[in-house]
Amino acid sequence: MRDMRVVGGYSAASLRHAYQSASDNAHARIDLTRAGFFSPAGVIAVCVFADRAVRDGRSVELLAPENPNIANYLARMRLSVALTTLGVSHNLPSVREHNTGGSLLELHRFDAKTGVETLAAHVFEQTEGHHPKAAAAIFKCIATTCENVGDHSKRRHGYVLAQKTYDQTKLHFAVADAGQGFRASLRTRGAASSAEALDMATRAGVSGLSDQARGYGLHEMIANLKAVKGNLSLHSGKASRTEYYTGYVDRLESKVAIQGSILEGMIPLRG
Repeated sequence: MRDMRVVGGYSAASLRHAYQSASDNAHARIDLTRAGFFSPAGVIAVCVFADRAVRDGRSVELLAPENPNIANYLARMRLSVALTTLGVSHNLPSVREHNTGGSLLELHRFDAKTGVETLAAHVFEQTEGHHPKAAAAIFKCIATTCENVGDHSKRRHGYVLAQKTYDQTKLHFAVADAGQGFRASLRTRGAASSAEALDMATRAGVSGLSDQARGYGLHEMIANLKAVKGNLSLHSGKASRTEYYTGYVDRLESKVAIQGSILEGMIPLRG
């Protein structure tokens, strides 16, 4: 069993740094008091951790960041709504809804096979003006990835969110679930480790399902993101895999496992 404690910024590069041994297996503590900047992957990782802890029968408490700007940001991203839905105790502030001008898509929970186009539509709207040829293809890939959550993760719901960063020049989007992860999904295809499973998942035609038409979503998403100089990171179990538009693939393995799976993509927005 694990607790979570975030110190400083929390992003795709530091997801496992927040995991620590639990002091009480019946109770999960998410300590964000000293947290700094959150990327979409960081926000969604907190939600996935809470979801899995609740699923494991643990009571969960989240302590909000002491920095009011960070606490307000997490509340504005609707992390508080997702936590309340899960029955998680938290002290995140209440914030007034306001028009974000398309700069972010707040945290949304989607049910498998329904409501999966929210993120895809948002990414399409934000990228069409910059990459019109790629926008439709990326829309299809994201929608397919969300739809596959139910089939591959054995969970009936997942989470999505997106945000523009670096003075509105980059769009980061994240999709995650608290399910069985890539290794369990691809065990029947010979995946012996989380790292091997992530590599297999990005190959064309590789799927944990018997349908020969499946297994192209992530492969096609990476190809389309690379075409517009974007990147894609996958995190599941003890492994992470980031593929850059240059073709370089960064693979990392850790002793700490992430329950479920987290995907974060980046698309540069250029006029």
